[in-house]
Amino acid sequence: DFYFIFYEYIICKGLREDFRDFVRAYTYEINVLQNKCNANSEDNDVQSIVPMHIVKGNENFYEYIRDSNNHLGEHQIRNLRKIHAFVSNATLRDNR
Repeated sequence: DFYFIFYEYIICKGLREDFRDFVRAYTYEINVLQNKCNANSEDNDVQSIVPMHIVKGNENFYEYIRDSNNHLGEHQIRNLRKIHAFVSNATLRDNR
């Protein structure tokens, strides 16, 4: 069973029901710590909660995380470009 926090995302695969409450509580505490440390400064960001050697210790899991992150990043870039285009040109319309 895997769980991993990557930036703002919680990715779970095969998370056992009896483990779910622990993961929720743990991630909540990390969020509380982040909010306390990061009140007005990026210098105090929580950078890691799982050592990289553990993440990379399972090649399939690491590739899944990397590929998922790249996919999310591509979507974010595309959507930010669309926002920029619409902000730059008020006459644009999305006719979906």
